[in-house]
Amino acid sequence: MTTHTKQIVSELPPHLAVAVAPLVRWAFGLAIGSALGTVLAAVAIFRTFAVPEGPDGLIVGLLGYNFMPGYAATLPGALIGLGWGVVWGFVLGWLFAFARNRLAVSFVLLGAWRARAEADRKILDDLI
Repeated sequence: MTTHTKQIVSELPPHLAVAVAPLVRWAFGLAIGSALGTVLAAVAIFRTFAVPEGPDGLIVGLLGYNFMPGYAATLPGALIGLGWGVVWGFVLGWLFAFARNRLAVSFVLLGAWRARAEADRKILDDLI
């Protein structure tokens, strides 16, 4: 954030300043990554113990075959899924936080620009 943007954000009411406060990209990515990794590992472990003799489930098989090599309904596959989940989740979480921060700053700057334009318009109306 530039100093001009920080000044505009500091002038906002407290409830709005909290709403547009930036997300910490690496922390949000790590949170999403750990959650996704845990879910992928839990699904693989559940498939391992729920249907031990059956084929891989549709979701586990497709994810392992197409997107996450090594991910399967086995205990080693669960660890591999945990790793892939952390990586994919981190990337997606980081990108989401980046886009959200840019969008929030854009809305704040757009609101400040509109307020200034309205004030200028009012001054000009009073002169005429």
